[in-house]
Amino acid sequence: MEEKLSKEEELFIKRFQEHIEADQEEVKHALNINRQQRKQYIRRKEKELRAVKNLTPIQIGIITKLLNKEKERMDISTEETRMSTYSCINAALTELYNLKK
Repeated sequence: MEEKLSKEEELFIKRFQEHIEADQEEVKHALNINRQQRKQYIRRKEKELRAVKNLTPIQIGIITKLLNKEKERMDISTEETRMSTYSCINAALTELYNLKK
C-alpha cells in the first residue's frame, strides 16, 4: 500500500516535473546543443523524474533535510564573507580617516 505524500513532498515532485517538462526550444537555447544531445538530455531528465516519483516519503524527507542543511551551511558561509568584507571596508575607511587628520 502506498504511503500518502505530504504537501511538501508533492510540491517537490511537481517542481521537479515542471523542470523536466521545460520547453524544448528553451532547453535548446539554454544549453546550446544539437538535436541528438537535446534528446539525450530529455531522456536523462525523464529517467530522473521516474526515479523521483519512486522515492518514498522517508527518502524525500531525508533529501529535504540534507538540502536544508546545505542551505544553512551556505548561509553561514555567506554571512561570514559579508562580515569579513564589512570589516575590510571599515578598516580601509578608518585608515583613510586617520590619514586625513
